[in-house]
Amino acid sequence: MPITIASKRQHHTKAVLASVMLILLAPLAACGDTQQEAAIDPGSQPSATAIKIAASIPERIEYLLSIDDNATYPMSEAQKEILRRAVENGGTISKADYDRAWSNYQQCMVNKGYTTPQVPVYENGLRSAHMYPIDTGRTEAEMDKLAHDDSQCRSQEYLIVDESYRDAIGNPDLYAEQSVAITDCLRREKLVPASYTARQFEEEQAAYREVSARNFTTDRYDETGEAASKFSFDIHDPKSVTCFVSNGNDTGQLGEQFTGWQPFK
Repeated sequence: MPITIASKRQHHTKAVLASVMLILLAPLAACGDTQQEAAIDPGSQPSATAIKIAASIPERIEYLLSIDDNATYPMSEAQKEILRRAVENGGTISKADYDRAWSNYQQCMVNKGYTTPQVPVYENGLRSAHMYPIDTGRTEAEMDKLAHDDSQCRSQEYLIVDESYRDAIGNPDLYAEQSVAITDCLRREKLVPASYTARQFEEEQAAYREVSARNFTTDRYDETGEAASKFSFDIHDPKSVTCFVSNGNDTGQLGEQFTGWQPFK
């Protein structure tokens, strides 16, 4: 994934924060009693079963609401209200509510003394699940506090709304494994044949990343298309972008149009 490097520590810091976001966003509920195993064709996925985090989005939301009192950072009433409304609407979160939750998260961060958070925005108004802060001249302690404050504000105002909005678009069957969810989305959008497997996707992505890493200094944004050619489908097709980003994967999508967020005033 191309990123803008503003300091020697920035690549590491971004990786750490992106990892934090992935831990929070990617199967955040892979804990609890809502996991299920769905039988599928053994030849079509990495294994003979695919874990689902819940039977439906409303069930998932209701479960997370039920355990919220035990969360490190409980949800705000504003986020709970949006989620309750989604349950009543069959699990659908409106774009207006999605944007409202993001705005509440931004305000929370501003109230803690940071500039307004910015992330890449893609098709369908989907926002990146990852942070790309520029940490030039900042101490490790300051960056650790940023990660802590971001986690708190995100959990309180936005995290579950974001997850549920993404799932409705790119992972309605709630597969826990990212590669399975993306593969399922690509099939539904008819971007790949029905025979395309999650294992094949994983292999193509590994080849993409290998080329991207090798060419980082000479072809940072893959203008030659060498890395993208490792996929058997067009990763820049708007439907592909949606499948990737809705499942928390920015592979091949972040470019020069987004140069990072400067969180410190």
